[in-house]
Amino acid sequence: MEVMMVRESLLLLLCFLGATLADEAVPEPQQDPNPLFNNGVAPKSLEDGRLPTAIEPVHYDLEIRPDIYTSQLPFVHNGHVTILMHAVEATNQIILNYDSLTLVGGSMRLIGFNLTDPAPSIVGWGVLPDLDFLVITLSNNLVAGRAYAFSMSFFGDMNTAAGRYGLYWDTYEENGETRYVVGSQLQTIYARRVFPVFDEPSFKATFNVTIGRKSPYNAIGNGALLYSEEVEDGWIMDHFDTTPRMSCYLLAFVVVDYGYLETVTSTGTISRLWVRDDALEAAAYGNQIIGPITEWLETYTNYHNVMPIVNHVLLPSHGGAMENWGLIIYGESTVLWDENWYNSGTRRGTASIIAHELAHFWFGNLVTCDWWSNTWLNEGFASFFDSKALEALDWPPNEIVYQGDVRGMFVSDLSSSIQPVRPDVTTPWESMTAFTTSSYAKRYLQNFEFSNAETDDLWAMLTAQAAQEGITNPDGSPLDVKNKFDPWVLQSGYPLVQAIRNYDSGDLTIFQSHFNPNTEDWPPSDFGYSWNVPVSVLTENDNDPDAKLVAWMDRVPAIVIEDAMPSNASEWYLVNPGTRFFYRVQYDAQNMANINRQLVDDHEVFDVETRAALIEDIFTFARAEILTEVDAFETSQFLKAETEGIPWLIFDSYAQYVERLLRRFPETEALFSEYIEGLIRPVYELKEWDIDWREPTYQNELQQLAVRLACKLDNADCLETNADLFELWLQLPADENPVIVGHRPSFYCTAVRTGDEADWTAIYDRYKEDAGTSHLPFDSVEKSTLLESLACSADVQVLQKYLDDLFEEDFIEQADLTRAMQSLAGSVAGRDVVWDHLMQNWDTAGVVPSGVSRASILYTVLEGFASEVDSVAFAEFAARYPPEDSEEEEIMSRASDIVAENRKWVDRNLDELHDWLSSV
Repeated sequence: MEVMMVRESLLLLLCFLGATLADEAVPEPQQDPNPLFNNGVAPKSLEDGRLPTAIEPVHYDLEIRPDIYTSQLPFVHNGHVTILMHAVEATNQIILNYDSLTLVGGSMRLIGFNLTDPAPSIVGWGVLPDLDFLVITLSNNLVAGRAYAFSMSFFGDMNTAAGRYGLYWDTYEENGETRYVVGSQLQTIYARRVFPVFDEPSFKATFNVTIGRKSPYNAIGNGALLYSEEVEDGWIMDHFDTTPRMSCYLLAFVVVDYGYLETVTSTGTISRLWVRDDALEAAAYGNQIIGPITEWLETYTNYHNVMPIVNHVLLPSHGGAMENWGLIIYGESTVLWDENWYNSGTRRGTASIIAHELAHFWFGNLVTCDWWSNTWLNEGFASFFDSKALEALDWPPNEIVYQGDVRGMFVSDLSSSIQPVRPDVTTPWESMTAFTTSSYAKRYLQNFEFSNAETDDLWAMLTAQAAQEGITNPDGSPLDVKNKFDPWVLQSGYPLVQAIRNYDSGDLTIFQSHFNPNTEDWPPSDFGYSWNVPVSVLTENDNDPDAKLVAWMDRVPAIVIEDAMPSNASEWYLVNPGTRFFYRVQYDAQNMANINRQLVDDHEVFDVETRAALIEDIFTFARAEILTEVDAFETSQFLKAETEGIPWLIFDSYAQYVERLLRRFPETEALFSEYIEGLIRPVYELKEWDIDWREPTYQNELQQLAVRLACKLDNADCLETNADLFELWLQLPADENPVIVGHRPSFYCTAVRTGDEADWTAIYDRYKEDAGTSHLPFDSVEKSTLLESLACSADVQVLQKYLDDLFEEDFIEQADLTRAMQSLAGSVAGRDVVWDHLMQNWDTAGVVPSGVSRASILYTVLEGFASEVDSVAFAEFAARYPPEDSEEEEIMSRASDIVAENRKWVDRNLDELHDWLSSV
């Protein structure tokens, strides 16, 4: 309330005094080359780039004119800012953030609101570029507790879309004409590239923004458009409503010549989805789900969205999305979806990213982290609630959470370089490191609305809520959330839990250790890489299918749970069923055999998340050499009856690695192909080719996987269907495709692999046709699919000619050359073609086409090297081309590691796997 009263008073006084002082002559302050102490050296309190806290902003009036109407690059923007501020402490300096701006010293003004004691005069100003500081020196101190207004003008170059930080310009093609648009990205420290500002998340304020444009463009700001006025030289100034109190990184500026789709929620929120005209149809799905997601979040949080209009803008080159309050900016490719052009995974991604950005309106915008170390509060809550919102729209939760989030974190958190959930961010320039895979409560919202929070605030709220609701530890003691969860957010990685059953006593011993399969050196941890591990257990004879939380491992290496197991040794038990907690589980051999029996007898006794985790864990353990590949494939036998997508997709991601190595061993490869074909055949016969988009996404993806594997493994029905469809494809015009987009990678690849040179040429011609006309994201998807299929040929002569042609100008678009070479180097028949080329030409300047990394092509080839013959060939290669500098040494060292790792896998697994495949 106090802050709001100060702001309103300042606005009224500023209007009065601004008019009074407008014509008063003010001496121009001089730029001081040494604005701070000790000849321009900042005091130690500022060396980390953090702003002092003597002044806090209350409100900004900001005018921005991005000029994209000239033919001269780079485009520029100019503007003027007035900052209403409150002096917390007495100080004779105003320190703001700025970066890469030209500051107009003569425009600087400082106004006080005490008529009997005027504000100090500005006697000098200077910049500290290394710290991104603008320092304004005053004749005497600001008075603590009083309000002031500082204003100035500035201008600067806009960034390109590739840079995409600060204010940037982007382009798209329409009817052969290049069109320019303007977007912005201010998170984390890029507001300072647009205007002088207190550029830290804790300095919240309100904003009135005015954006200049020219017709026929539209300007879009965070607030609703209040009015427009025409000024000089055809400029139109659009004035936007006052924003909520928020961090400056949530500001956004957009100028586009787009139309929009509009929806209105039942609570009156207007949502507009802005997109270029030729993509409006593909934006319909995104527009359809914005309203229901918003309504669900409002209902669940019991907090109405404070922005009456929410604009969603799709920009051509923007990557990802940014949750600017009232003006969300997306990349086109993240939101556009049409069943004729995109697969079902893209549809899921569209829904997920829209839900995530909208969830930030409550978690991240309304309540904001106090500093970038606590970014996980913004991202974690948004990720949780975007999942819940999609569940409310009938998306299966296992699709959203397990496959979408948990799997990725299990992989990324194996690296010693990954940040913990709450990283130690000490300077502004480290702020982007807080956005890791790991970080992507009604009372919480109420207590911290329009304010900032840190991790301990959340722990305190959850501890109090647990006490209020009677949630305790398993032994009945009070739950201290900070104690339980600090080890999870303040250190990287995750635990491996090993469960060993005593089949005589019925006791279950649980061990925990840091899962570090790559034996990397990890940074020191205050918690010693031990965790407070919640242990839930489900046994075969439990009447209640929900697992019970039976114990916490409070950072101890092992616990014994007495009498936890059934008396029958053939009955299975599960730890952490459904992967409710973030750790992997390894079982004793007898229990794993019991689980495998149950999977084969009736796999649906286990929920789909548990089946997925069993596949994920056991194949991970095989790769980590904790178990063998035979152990892993034993568990996979139930898949012939599996009709859910996630377990199959996980299995396929691991099986591809094994398949790639076995290609060098034809007898074992034949047995492996026979085994996989036996697993997928029942699924293929059940699913066939038709896809119903109303089914869950992973069911669609299982259908696509079934077709891909069946055709690759020469299933007769699949090959016949593919051939018939290809004949039809050859006859139809390019804009009529008889194959849905999800099947096209397999469809084109199979046509090339089983066809002749004429079929290869037909695919190439269609690629060239699409390459000349593609402007929308879905055009590039089709073009890439066609391009990658060219490497599927089984004809070595065709592939050799293809490789030779890649060096010819205009044969393949320059931007596609890396993709083309990678596809060829990794293909079944192309690998040896590219290897022979590298062996003969490695030391020549043009060993790969211009713009392609020869190291990456070498690595791709060697990923399939597994035999003794391969090892000898690589040794010959290394001897022929000894490294001449450190860069070459690094390339050869990594290449050698790839071959050695593959050979190690062969020595450990090949014979045993061959025997097992022969017996099943």
